[in-house]
Formats: sequence, C-alpha cells, structure tokens
Amino acid sequence: MSEEGATTTTAGPRSSPGGWQRLCRTATALAGCLVLIGYAVASEQVNGSAARGRRLFVEQCAVCHETAPEFHKDGPSLAGVFDRKAGSAPYFTGYKGLRGATFVWTAERLDAWLSDPRGFLGGRDTRMTAQVKDAAQRADLIAYLATLN
Repeated sequence: MSEEGATTTTAGPRSSPGGWQRLCRTATALAGCLVLIGYAVASEQVNGSAARGRRLFVEQCAVCHETAPEFHKDGPSLAGVFDRKAGSAPYFTGYKGLRGATFVWTAERLDAWLSDPRGFLGGRDTRMTAQVKDAAQRADLIAYLATLN
C-alpha cells in the first residue's frame, strides 16, 4: 500500500491562508448581530426605570396584584406577564374579562392596557379600573414588570 493513497486532507481554516481571518470575521459579525438582536428585544421591554416602577407597583398595584407566581389577589399575579397569553395566568381563574383573548402581553400592549383598560377592551367591563395616565410612569411600571419574567 502506498503512502500516497493513505493520506487524506480536509478543507478547513488551517488548510488555506487567511482561513482563520475569515473564520474570526464571521464569528465577530455573528456575535455582533446577536448582541443587536438582544438589545432590540430588551429595549422593547425596558424603556423606563425598574426601580421607580417597583416603587409605583408597591404604591399603586400591590393592593390587587402579587409578584409571586402562585399567589393572587383581586387581580392575577404579574410574575411572568411578558409573553404570557392574556387571561391565562396560572392559578387565577376568578377573572373572566380577558377570557378568549388571543394575544400575548408585550410592552406595547401593557402600555395601552395601563393607559386605559376599558378602552383597551373596547368598552367592555373590567375589574382593572386604575389608569396610569403618565407615559413615564407606565414605562417605569413596564420596566419593573419585565424584571418579573
């Protein structure tokens, strides 16, 4: 058997000059894209101050809402509210206002809901009567809610 037939080569970064540079450029570009995607997702959810939002939550929302997933008050727990289907809070079956909802909670939808819950529901009755008219306060509350996911 000749040595010539036993030798195999594979193409890879080491087999061509500049292969490592191309690999590094590709990896750097991919990492940059992933960072930008992560920033875009986070910025949609967190435009306000979570610390101010927590204070607002304690002052205005905690009377009706919990932050622990297994506990509820008059309103559902808001733990994990982002990307949760509306009206589907685990362990909370007392409220029917959002039954049949086909959307998930996003920062944009939470902003509209907090601004005018009844208007958000097209005039239907809702237990949620509190309105947060100030856009900065809504952003702060939403930033805090994002930390509960």
